[in-house]
Amino acid sequence: MHIMAPTKRVPLVKGGTPLSQHQSYTRFYTLVSYLLMLTFVLGQLYLIFTQRTGAFYDEAIYITAGLRAWQGKGVSDGYLVWFAGSLLWPLMAGIGYLLNGLIGVRIIALLLSSIALWMSYATAKNLFGVKAACFTALLLILDGNFLALAHLGVYDSPALAFTAISLWCVTQLQKKDHRAWLCLSAIALALAAMSKYPITLMILPILGLLFTFRQKKFLADLGVFLFVFVGVFFAFFLPVQYQVGDWLFWSIRNKPTFGATMLTIVGAQLYFGLASFILAFLGFLLAPRKKEALVLLLCGLIWPAYHILSSNPVSDNKHVVFGFLFTYPLLGLFFAQVWQKKWFGKPLIGLLCLACTYIGVFQYMVLDPSWPDVREPSAYLVAHTRPGDLLLINDAWPYTMYLYANQKIATPWQVYDNNRISNHENTTSICNFTWYIDEKGSYPWSETFLKQLRACHTFVPVYHYTSNAIGLTSDLHYVQYPVVTTIYINVHANR
Repeated sequence: MHIMAPTKRVPLVKGGTPLSQHQSYTRFYTLVSYLLMLTFVLGQLYLIFTQRTGAFYDEAIYITAGLRAWQGKGVSDGYLVWFAGSLLWPLMAGIGYLLNGLIGVRIIALLLSSIALWMSYATAKNLFGVKAACFTALLLILDGNFLALAHLGVYDSPALAFTAISLWCVTQLQKKDHRAWLCLSAIALALAAMSKYPITLMILPILGLLFTFRQKKFLADLGVFLFVFVGVFFAFFLPVQYQVGDWLFWSIRNKPTFGATMLTIVGAQLYFGLASFILAFLGFLLAPRKKEALVLLLCGLIWPAYHILSSNPVSDNKHVVFGFLFTYPLLGLFFAQVWQKKWFGKPLIGLLCLACTYIGVFQYMVLDPSWPDVREPSAYLVAHTRPGDLLLINDAWPYTMYLYANQKIATPWQVYDNNRISNHENTTSICNFTWYIDEKGSYPWSETFLKQLRACHTFVPVYHYTSNAIGLTSDLHYVQYPVVTTIYINVHANR
């Protein structure tokens, strides 16, 4: 009698894949994902240290506010009356600037953006697996909107990181049925809302996902989430409620358009997000669980709807990235599913990656240099301004940052822009100001002011500088245009 030796059985995982093969497959895509994220960080560090651009207008505001806040003057200066967020990011930006100037600020922004990227990868992994997560990371890295925002020192950076953390914590509830994740999600989203108030809108898709994951426990979860969220936010709000309340009324009155029309607002949204939304829709069609996929897909429409319905062009290219946190896992799913198709899968994904790279590079090239570089004219002012000088500057805050950081002015309020002059905040005649800077850009002087200035007959030009910026024209074309800056000194000013 011949006895057969027992056959070695290889344990299987879901789908019939041998366990050892599955582990190798997981390690491979995990390693590729880590390399992609490392490449992203190194590329961003290169952009930061080469300093291709000077301080953006909003960066300069937050840095100056942060420096003032660390000196105990953040609340008394009244920033919370017109900031759409708390002093959380200005305080972080102030530390970065004290450590290493604008480079230090942008490194902190990169750290927060890297957290957002990591959380997006982890979210996609929870929802659709490691391969989809790998493609999610790749496609987010290739997106020009994310690349431009990733090193920009603005309060979108902490808001993006905390929103991504909140989303990931919600998806953790699928794996670990514990309300600690629910509380962490609520805390993270509250911190995102504190960083930038409009990001409170992200509570809609967060709660939408919570409903799809926890239908039977949703009402109890909703109560816990809102209790924690409101509690954390009110801990910030109550001590400064008088200023935040004033901000609400100020924001209703203050609706800058910067010359944008409805056509350019819609056109910009198509430039920023149409291609990714189409791919996300294809991912939705392939998603195994349609309810959660629908929530992710619809989130891609929140910010375009916000900007179009409010006719508001401000921060549109930054806001779309918040939608990408939710839609890009669908892109990753679509690429992962097509990648494994025989014959046409890999060539098609290769072509799509090339297309995404082309679109991303175009987006980045028009977004990163979209403001004038004021470093050279600011250096001239820093070299020649004396304590006590009063300055008229239409593009005020980038100059104010350099002047204040170099102790050339005792307070940011020695600089007056068109808004402050129009509101009659100046207590002395325009003819008594020391400097007048005219930058031909997005913040033009009013005709009334120019008539008053010309009547002084005392301001003479002493410096000219031309930089280039890129903007969207009324016929929906991005063009590079010169920004001419002229610095005038008042020859009769007492110095």
